[in-house]
Amino acid sequence: MNSCSKVCDNLTRIKPTEDWLSESRLKRCLTTLDLTFLGVGCVLGAGLYVVTGELARDIAGPAVIISFFIAAVAATLSGICYAEFGCRIPKAGSAYMYSYVTVGEFWAFVVGWNMILEYVIAAATLARACSEYINSFAQGYIFKFFMNDIATWNVSGLGSFPDFLAFTLVFAASFIVSLGAQKSSLVNKIVTFVNLAVILFIIVIGFYFADGENWKPKFAPYGFRGILAAGASCFFAFVGFDVIGSAGEEAINPKHSLPFSTILTLAISFLAYFGVATVLTLMIPYHKLSPFAPLAEVFVQRGLSSAKYVVAIGGLCATMSTLVANSFAGPRIAYSMASDGLLFNWFAHVHEKTKVPVRAVLVEGSLAAILALLLDVKQLVELLSIGTLISYTIVAIAVLVTRYTPGVQTV
Repeated sequence: MNSCSKVCDNLTRIKPTEDWLSESRLKRCLTTLDLTFLGVGCVLGAGLYVVTGELARDIAGPAVIISFFIAAVAATLSGICYAEFGCRIPKAGSAYMYSYVTVGEFWAFVVGWNMILEYVIAAATLARACSEYINSFAQGYIFKFFMNDIATWNVSGLGSFPDFLAFTLVFAASFIVSLGAQKSSLVNKIVTFVNLAVILFIIVIGFYFADGENWKPKFAPYGFRGILAAGASCFFAFVGFDVIGSAGEEAINPKHSLPFSTILTLAISFLAYFGVATVLTLMIPYHKLSPFAPLAEVFVQRGLSSAKYVVAIGGLCATMSTLVANSFAGPRIAYSMASDGLLFNWFAHVHEKTKVPVRAVLVEGSLAAILALLLDVKQLVELLSIGTLISYTIVAIAVLVTRYTPGVQTV
C-alpha cells in the first residue's frame, strides 16, 4: 500500500512555486507586437485559403459566417484560459507548464509529449503544403524532377516520392528559429504582414464584386445543423493561439503581453475569417465555389485572373508563417520538460549567444524533416486535432483547479 501511495504521490505532484517563478535562461526580448504576430501567423495559415470555401460549399452555405462567429466565441473562451495562465506562469511550456503547476506531473507529461508530437507533425504537414505551393509556381517541374530523376515508390503510408523541397523547408525554418527569438520573430512578422495584406486585398476587392443576390433564396441552405457542423470545423481554424504561451519566458512583460496578444490574435483572426467568408459567398453563389483553391478561382470567375497570383502569394506566406511558428514553439516545450527532468537534460541546453534551446530545435527539426521527406503526412493530420483538444481541455480543467487551490499567485 505504501508503494502504491508513493507512486500516486509522484504522479500527482505539482511544480513548486519557487521553480516556476525563477529567473529564465532564455532572453526576454519579445514585445506584445511580436507575440501577436506569432499568434496570428500560426492561426491564419493556408486553411483560410481552402477550408473556408469547402465549408461554405458543402456544409453551411453563406451561413458559414455564423459558424465562424460560434467558433470564435468557443476559441475565445479557451484563449481566456491561456491568457490567465500566461499572467500567472511566465514560463516556456504553454499547456505543459500550466498542467504541471495545477493538475500534476502525470498529466503534464502526457500534455507535453502530446504537444511535441503535435508541433513536429504540424511542421512536416506545413512543409509539404509549402512545397506544393512552390511546385505550383514552378508549373510542376520540381515534383516531376523528384519523380523522374530521383525515386518513386508505392508503399503504404509513404509519399509517392521523396519531397526534398519540404525536407529543406523544415531545416530552413529550424535555422531561422535557431538564430534567436528576435530574428525569428522578425522573419515571422514579415511573412505574416504579407499574408494579412493579401487577406485585406481579398476582402476589399471582394466587396467591390459583391452581390447580395448570391445569399438568396436561402442564406442557410443546410439549416441549423449545417451551421453547427461547420462551427465544429471552424473551431480548428482558430487553433494555434496557444503558441503564444510557449514564448512566456521570452516576453519582456509577460503579465501584460501574453493575455493581450492572445485576445488580439483571436480578434484579428476572427475578422479575417469572417471577412473572407463573407466576400467569398457574396461574389458567386456558394454552390459554384471551386473544390480546389476556391479563393483564387472566385476571382478568375469574376474576370480578375491576375488576382489569383496575389492569392497564391498569400497562401505561401501563410504556410511559411505557420511553419516558423510551429518550429519556434515545439523546442520550447522540449526545453521546459527537460528543465523539469521529464525529458533528457540534454534538451535543456541553451545556446550562450542566441539564448535558444538549439539541441531541441535540431532534434525536432530533424524529425519533422524526415516525416516531410518520406511520409504521406496527410494521414497524420487527424492526430493534430486530437492532440489540440486534449491540451485545451486540460488547460480549461486546470483553470478550475486554480479556483480552489490556495496560494496560487500572479506575477
